[in-house]
Amino acid sequence: MDSPGSTGEHACMAWILDFPTLALSGISCPTESVLGYRIGWWRSQPAFWQTVVHQNDLPGLLAQCGAVAEHGAERVFPVCLCTADGKDQHYSIHLQRLGAPGEHVRLRASLFGAPPPTAVGPVAGAGI
Repeated sequence: MDSPGSTGEHACMAWILDFPTLALSGISCPTESVLGYRIGWWRSQPAFWQTVVHQNDLPGLLAQCGAVAEHGAERVFPVCLCTADGKDQHYSIHLQRLGAPGEHVRLRASLFGAPPPTAVGPVAGAGI
């Protein structure tokens, strides 16, 4: 999957999130190699965003999620994420609303820009 307007940059991982809770309903397989967190950890942390997203970027991320859920327009924006070993790394997140109006709102958050680039695999548990 390429990011809109990119020159072929591939997503390194993706999440499927329920809205408005942002509870995780699916995650791509390379999560451990990208950020260092095991899939089991993601599933056991209902508020994982507060651990993974840098505190300065969390309000903006939550606002972007709300805007995409409400209006349906895709958005790409920068974000700093904290790895399991405590390092800050900068990425771009591409947010998309999944489903038609009137359906349960879910968001797909695709992460771009992590070295080394790894294509996103199937999203575990998402059914898509």
